[in-house]
Amino acid sequence: MNETRCAKAMFEGWSKSARRSLARPFAVCVIGLSLGACASVKPGKDSSFIGEIQRRDAIRHASVWSRTDVPSMDLKKGPPVEHPMGFNE
Repeated sequence: MNETRCAKAMFEGWSKSARRSLARPFAVCVIGLSLGACASVKPGKDSSFIGEIQRRDAIRHASVWSRTDVPSMDLKKGPPVEHPMGFNE
């Protein structure tokens, strides 16, 4: 089955007005996506951007992971906090 016959078979039971009502939103989506794909975002020379040195320094000092001794923890009790909640509260 070629593409034209397949498209006709897909919309066979639809009225002409129903097909027309879908044509405009479809065209707007296609045009919008086409224009959006052509757009490019380039960083400006704004003072709010940090430099490469500041970025690397921030990453170097970031705490992402720390060693945890899971066997010594009481998972029902939870972490040591000021106002703890009981188990299943």
